[in-house]
Amino acid sequence: MLYILLGGVVIHAAHLAEATWLAHTAKVDAPQDPGKRERILLLADPASPDAGHPPVETVLRRTGALVQTVAAIPQAERLLRKWQPQILVIVGWFPLLADWCLRLRRQPPTFQLPVLVVGSSIGQQEGGEAMEALDAGADAYLSAPLAPQLLVAQVQAMLKRAQGWALERIGDTESLCLDPVAHRVWILGQEVRLPRRMFTLLYYLAKHPDHTFSVAEITSVLTAEKGGYMQPNAVAAQVYRLRKVLGAVGAGNWLETVHGFGYRFTPPKSTQNIIRLSSR
Repeated sequence: MLYILLGGVVIHAAHLAEATWLAHTAKVDAPQDPGKRERILLLADPASPDAGHPPVETVLRRTGALVQTVAAIPQAERLLRKWQPQILVIVGWFPLLADWCLRLRRQPPTFQLPVLVVGSSIGQQEGGEAMEALDAGADAYLSAPLAPQLLVAQVQAMLKRAQGWALERIGDTESLCLDPVAHRVWILGQEVRLPRRMFTLLYYLAKHPDHTFSVAEITSVLTAEKGGYMQPNAVAAQVYRLRKVLGAVGAGNWLETVHGFGYRFTPPKSTQNIIRLSSR
């Protein structure tokens, strides 16, 4: 009887500490600029048991993050295009997720999106599930039930490593430099002015020098910010205008057309090294 009473006291104390932590970290009522809050997309499989106590969604919302919760892959894909979350959290693992996560890793703009999987904790199933999720491109796997502190710490660590492209300056002003905060571009020491979509295109190409992108991939990059549809000839027009701008400052041959495949940005090797070093 004594052991039962002691066990009850320990469980009650653990739940009380957890509730106190949640209350202490609650930021829901604090006035914050929505544009400065983290955006977390939560894909929760309704067929899976709840991922521990308290639920994952509750913990993430208590940190002050903006959380969008969906129950199906098509809904998640729409939000990935239009809302551009900074991290994807998957609760519950099912076979279709492996192929979907592999697709996310192969296409812009989601191939660098941090992915956290909160899976089951049922014996040997956990090990196989974790391996499948990580092989599919997930950055981390946590098994449920889990402590809320561990979940928040993992999410915050992944957000810090993400380094969203919209805030990351690359290059230097002597060769090629793009500053997305100031929206300024320098090419071979000369500053040039670019409209929003052309800036987005050049920034993305410069982040991945010597990589050939298809028209479909470039379209997904240019429409990710506001969603919508873009005609294939509109991509060609954007590339043509960007090539003219590059040509005016002596860099017209940096943007190549790879017939039958798409487009490739190939600045001089020295410039590529500067871009890679500044992106670390």
